[in-house]
This record gives sequence, structure tokens and C-alpha cells, in this order.
Amino acid sequence: MNVYVQDQYLEQIKQSVSGASIGFSNDLQKTADLAVFDLHHIPSSAQLSQFKEKVLIIDQDQIDFKILKQINPRLIVKTHQLGDLVNLIQTITTQNSVSLFKQAQLLPVDETGQIESLQKELKEKSESLRYFVNEENLKKQKEKKLLYFLDFLNAEQDTPEFMENLCELLWMDLKKLGSFHMLGFIVTLSKQDNALILYDGKQARFNYNIRFSGQDEKQYAAQLADVIQRPIAATKFWTSEKNQLKSYFFLENRDATASPENLDSYISERVDLMVLMIQRHISQLQTSYLLNKWNVFGKAYQQPMHVIDANYVLVQSNYFDQVQPAKCYEKLAGRTTPCDNCPVAIDKSVSPVTIQGRKYKSYATKFSTDKDYSFVFYENQTESDLVKSNLIQNEKMNVIGQLANHLAHELNNPLTGLKLATEFILQQPQLETSIKSDFVEVLKGIDRCKNIITDLLEFSSDQSPVLTIGSVDEVIKKTMPLLKSITRTFNVFIDVKNVPVRMNAGHLQQIIFNLVKNSCQAMPAKGSIKIYDIDSPAHYDVVFEDNGGGLPDSIKNHLFQPFATTKAIGEGTGLGLYISKSLVKRMFADLLYDANYKSGTRFILRFFK
Repeated sequence: MNVYVQDQYLEQIKQSVSGASIGFSNDLQKTADLAVFDLHHIPSSAQLSQFKEKVLIIDQDQIDFKILKQINPRLIVKTHQLGDLVNLIQTITTQNSVSLFKQAQLLPVDETGQIESLQKELKEKSESLRYFVNEENLKKQKEKKLLYFLDFLNAEQDTPEFMENLCELLWMDLKKLGSFHMLGFIVTLSKQDNALILYDGKQARFNYNIRFSGQDEKQYAAQLADVIQRPIAATKFWTSEKNQLKSYFFLENRDATASPENLDSYISERVDLMVLMIQRHISQLQTSYLLNKWNVFGKAYQQPMHVIDANYVLVQSNYFDQVQPAKCYEKLAGRTTPCDNCPVAIDKSVSPVTIQGRKYKSYATKFSTDKDYSFVFYENQTESDLVKSNLIQNEKMNVIGQLANHLAHELNNPLTGLKLATEFILQQPQLETSIKSDFVEVLKGIDRCKNIITDLLEFSSDQSPVLTIGSVDEVIKKTMPLLKSITRTFNVFIDVKNVPVRMNAGHLQQIIFNLVKNSCQAMPAKGSIKIYDIDSPAHYDVVFEDNGGGLPDSIKNHLFQPFATTKAIGEGTGLGLYISKSLVKRMFADLLYDANYKSGTRFILRFFK
């Protein structure tokens, strides 16, 4: 018996079948009693006619009926049934009869029945596969929608329009599942506060400060009706619970056409995440509102004030810009650990702290939004002590003012007598010229004493001085002879031009006298004093410089305050610069200390144009 076997099955069948009465070949040109081939290598119609019997090998479930009719195989064998085919060929070899195909029980011989059986099997598997594909497609669509929803939340949660956009997205999706009057959220923010969000397909309404109470859906529906002031149709609620706080999403149905299964699945997959994002969004709004209030309030408060989280990280501050996250104790105190007696660390509302050598009374209060924060502000006890000291100094100045009135009255009487006596002596004709010039100087000194007393009375009475236009260089020329005994061991350089300014000559002479005297007292013998002017479009400056040791840092911050002095007790009162500053202000000018001058001390007498 001659058997044609397709190439890929030839060796397998040839080696499994033994017998001299059978010949195997893969040559399609030869006539064969039996041909074995698969759907991928179907012989031509002429070649098929050369075969008495045909066996078709298949590896798939679906077979084109037209192809089967064309081939008209005696047997159809699946690839996993090749062993049965080999056994049958072995039997045929032994019996030497192709007709045994009709007697074989392992392989069906009924062509129509076999095809119908295969078609039935293929139909069942096709339907199963179609159902599986549909389920997979639905699952993928569902996952795709959920991923889109997550991307939406991630992209929109920090935008001001987050709630409106969320409601609009939900409405568009839910319209495909049913018909509704309204959707909404009742989001619990704390045990006392709720947020209500309503959307009717056109407009979103929000109330972030409302209170809901109840145990079931009916009670909540009744409260909703009170809020929106109309009856509520059949309403479905979905619950989200976190940290023992229940929140709700609800739908007011227009009819009963919604698919409960699809609707429940859609909402249940999203409700927890939506409520969480809404809570976070509202928390951000509250935090933003608080920070805006903080900015308004913080600018008006001069002392350090800030908001920190539980890790002492500055959230907001009125004394520096938070470009990078920083700890409060790093920025304020220059420390690596929290300040000693920090009210937040020791959980007290009020506590004294020391920051960079200054004493503060610190106040702290805790509050929570999305997490715990502390609001801390400080009261500078150093400044408070200084205010108290200034009050005491003011009392002293009041007393001095009262004494000045009394002393002026008491000193004017003897000075008047001295002046009359001096004028009488100067009228004597026999008076020698040298002695007469000395008495002229005495008379000038008496007049200057009376002017100082008059100025002291004016200063204590807060009366505005009379201002005239004059030149500073003229006042300096008149003042320097009065300082002749003090400046005799010093080098004094004067370069002041004749520039007219508005001034009180008597007050200006007293100011110049104080500045030059202070420089002389601050320098060793042979020191240098420079007095020069700088004329600019905005102001005219007269500069007083010395090359002494400069001022100590301890006095620079309160240089022009009363009783501030670097001199030993009994050598100075600490009133010279204070009085000079006050007299300058009355002339609508200013007296400045140049802290950047490092070669001694520099004061600037500034007249504004």
C-alpha cells in the first residue's frame, strides 16, 4: 500500500509504522492509496483525485465547510490524535486493506456527522470566546474610565474650579446610567461641621459651613429638603467613612430607569476617593483663607510671628520669606534644636524664651486643618523694658523741665546784676584797653548764658523756635572761639561753604558746641577733627568727623536717647546728643550717626531742601 505523508509528519509516521507492505512518500506526483496532510498544505484538485482515501489534520476549532467539501476527507484528525492515526495505519499494514478505515472506532467515518459535531463544538467555543472578549472589553473600558477619573482628580484637585469640574464630570457619566434631578455631597469635616455640595446639571452650589445630623437616609433627605427649600424625590445615598466620620454622596432620581448594578458599581468605586479629595480641597481653601488673613494681620504686627507644623517647619512668617522649607528655631534663633522653654515643645500657651540675647514672652495656640499647626507670636521683653525705661526717663525730663524753669528764674537775677556791673565798668574812661577787651568777652559770656537759659526754657515748654535763613559757616565761626580752651591740643580742619539754610542760630550753635566737645572728649591729645559740607540736590550736609576710638556697640542702638553716655559718672549727663537731636528736629533738619564709618566717629547734620 502506498501512503503520501506531508513532510512535517513523514518521519513521525514512518518511524512509528513497521511493515514491508507499505510505502511512504512525500511526492505529490505519485498515486497513493492514502494521503495525510493538513489545512496549511492542501494538494491541488488534480492531485486530490489521485488519492483513494484522504486524512485531514487540523489544529484549530473553526473549519471552512467549502474547504471540507473540496477535500472530502475520509477522516479528520486533530494534531493531538496523531498517535491514533499511526495505530490505524499499522493495522491497515497488517490487514492490507484500506477498507479498515470504515471499521475504525477511534476515528469517525461519518463525514456529515463529524462536520456537524465539529461545527457545534466550534460554535460553543466561539460563543464562549465572544463572551470572554466582551467581558474583557467591558473590564478594560471600566478600567480606562477609572484611570481617566484618577487622572482628572490628580490634575484638578489644586485648581479653584475643582468642585465645579468634578460635579460636571460626574453628571456627564451618570446621565448615561439614568435620569436625575440632582447630585450632591455631604462631606463631614469634623464632628460639628459639614460641607454641602449640590449640582443640578447647570449650576453648582456650595456651603462649607453647615451642620447635618441624623442616623438614616430619610433624616438626611428631610434636612436636604429644608436646605434647598423644596420636596426631595426618591434619593439614593452612598456612604464613605474615615476616622469615624461619615460622609455621603447622593442622587435624586428623576425616574427608575437607572441600572442599579452599573450605578452602584460606578459610585462605589469612586465615592471614597471623591470624599477624600473634597475634604483635602476644602482644607486647602480653609488654609488659604487663614494664610490670607495672616498676611493682612502679620504685616501690622512688628514682633516675630509665625505658623509652624508639628515638626517646627515654618508654614508662614511675618519676619522672612520662606523660599525653602526651614525650622523656626533655625531662622529665628540660629539654633539646631528647639528653643529652651519653647511653648510648642513644652505644650504651654505662654512661656519666656531668650533668642539671640533678647528676652521674649512667647505665646502659642494650636489649630488643625489638614494637619496640626501651632500659631506662635512673641513680645519683645527687651523693648518692653526699654519702654519702661523711657517712661522713667521722660519723668526725669519732666522734672528737669520744672527745674529748668526754677533755675532760669534764679540764675537770671545774678546774671542781670553781672551784666549791669560789667556794662558800668566798660563805661569808665580811665579803663585800660587790654582790660576793657577782657570785660567785653565777659559781657559776651553773660549774654550767652542768658541765651542758653532762654533756650532751656523754650526747650522745656515745647514752643517752636523762630527760624531764619542763615549760613552754617557763620555759626561755626562764632562757635569755635567758645571752644578755644577745649580744642587747643587738637587739629581742627574746617571747610564749610556759605550755603543758606533755614535754622535757629542759637540752637545751631549749641548743637555744634556739643558735637565738637564730644569729639574732643573722645580723643587723646593731638587728635583730629574735620568739619566739611556736602551739597546735593535733596539736602545739604555738614559732616563732623574725628579719628577717635568710635562708639561701643552697646550704645549705638539708643545713641540719641536721654541719659545715654559712655562717660564716667560725674563727667557727663547723657543729655547732649538727646538735646541736640531734639533741637535739630525743631529746625526740620536731622542729626545722623554714620555706623559705616570705621576710622572714628562721624555725625551728619542734614538740612533738607
